[in-house]
Amino acid sequence: MIKTGSKLEETINFILINGPVRGLVLLRNNTPKILQNYGIENLPMAMQSTHIIENILSEEEAIKHGKQIKKDSHYHGIGKENFIKAIESLDNPMAIYVWKKNLYNKYNSDNYIVITNILINNNETIIVPLLLKKDNIKNIYKLETGELTKIYINEIKTIYGKKQINNYLKKHIKNGNLIKLWQNKDRDGGGIQSSTDISVNI
Repeated sequence: MIKTGSKLEETINFILINGPVRGLVLLRNNTPKILQNYGIENLPMAMQSTHIIENILSEEEAIKHGKQIKKDSHYHGIGKENFIKAIESLDNPMAIYVWKKNLYNKYNSDNYIVITNILINNNETIIVPLLLKKDNIKNIYKLETGELTKIYINEIKTIYGKKQINNYLKKHIKNGNLIKLWQNKDRDGGGIQSSTDISVNI
């Protein structure tokens, strides 16, 4: 359940009202234990403010908010509530995959995909790509003061809904691009809100 008035919600509201800021914005104070179990350092997790806006708003909503639509803009429109649920679901996801260096994209073994069981729109599954890179130091924007502080972080790259997630995963596993790191053995995926159980085929 989302705690109204939580620090996370306050941060997201600030970004939606005030627009993009310099540097990245902290969304979590720690890295999920499930990732720490695989050798990932326990660090705060942060995200680009432009990505927060584009993940939450649809293109229509962005236009209504006076946002400029650029060629490289990717408005996913998952909504604030689902965005918050996705951040919270990192503690108990459906599955975690890690990329291998490949010709398909520029990802390498520092890049991960967390699969949630949050379903939106036309049965799209929300996924959370992460960059868990050693010695990843970034400028973090402090909402209270507007100051930038350099700290080590684990980065949440984006959050969006993916259609036909099982086909996507199977294709890249078969090609050797993705490796399954972990899967939730509980069919309900930890109780994250969902209208359909997707864990069976992941």
